[in-house]
Amino acid sequence: MLGLGTGIGFAAKTVLIPPPDPIKASTFTYVPVRAGEVGSTLDISATAQWNTQNAAANQLSGVVTSIATSSDGLYSQGEVLYSVNQIPVVVAIGDVPAFRSIGAGDQGDDVAQVQQMLADLGLFVGSVNGKAGYDTVAAISAWQDGLGTKNTGRVEFGQIIFLPSLPARVTVDSAVISKGSALSGGEQTIRLTDNQPTFWLSVTPSQATTLRAGLEVQISSPNGNTWHAVTDGQEADKESSTINVSLKSANDGPICADQCRELKFNDRSVLPSKAILTKPVKGMVIPTSTLVVSAQGDTVVVDEAGTAVPVSVLASARGMSVVEGVDNGTKIRLPGRISDSTAEDPKQ
Repeated sequence: MLGLGTGIGFAAKTVLIPPPDPIKASTFTYVPVRAGEVGSTLDISATAQWNTQNAAANQLSGVVTSIATSSDGLYSQGEVLYSVNQIPVVVAIGDVPAFRSIGAGDQGDDVAQVQQMLADLGLFVGSVNGKAGYDTVAAISAWQDGLGTKNTGRVEFGQIIFLPSLPARVTVDSAVISKGSALSGGEQTIRLTDNQPTFWLSVTPSQATTLRAGLEVQISSPNGNTWHAVTDGQEADKESSTINVSLKSANDGPICADQCRELKFNDRSVLPSKAILTKPVKGMVIPTSTLVVSAQGDTVVVDEAGTAVPVSVLASARGMSVVEGVDNGTKIRLPGRISDSTAEDPKQ
């Protein structure tokens, strides 16, 4: 009986004495509200590349005797691309592709394109009418003299490659046209480069979730300038586990503005960049963990007196928040926690 009574007494004691209230019994850490700034960035690399497309074919047959070079790939009206059997091949503006030789008596839009090239070079002062008369033949002869080629007064088929507009960035396919290589005519060798390069970010899937469309990206150019872009669409890279986030200009022009010549013309450029995940906001800064939602649905912090102080959150990043509604230097609970009495009477 003694053993039974002892057991009953212990059980009664356990049931009848309530445990301490964890909220009332807790001691809190208090942190001061401080003026400061909250923001978040992601350091990352941007890739830039000039894209090209087929534009024209070589029409001369023979051996490549020289290849012209341009530091930025830009070619203008009448400039030489390469030579075949020491005959220079030049570019000119025109929508009609070259399909014949042009000389005295010929007529057509292609003749007008030749006349316009000669006029732009200061060699032809007649009417650009598509009719190759004496003045056109004389201008062709002067042009041939300037190139150092045989003066025939007739443009050989394949000596001019017409492109829709100039100046333009033109690439000659080095796999086909190199000094000493043999050509038979008809090789697709001339490529046009887009007016502006393409920019993108290659990121991990987890990083991609933070790069929503419309985020600002600051790109450091090769010469130390800062280019501004914004994130656009996303696409999985088929050859890797990365995600490509395309970038577009923050305004109407190219991302690289008037400084695109800083980029490699025939290769990709990898540039240090910074994505602005949260724009910097200045104000009263507190740990985000001090914020709590009251029973009335207000976002509050709790001061040393246990009073719930309503606040408005302006920005949050990396565990810190900028708020309005609480004074600099006020000490608040960390972590934020509201007792029953505090929740019922928040400070207004």
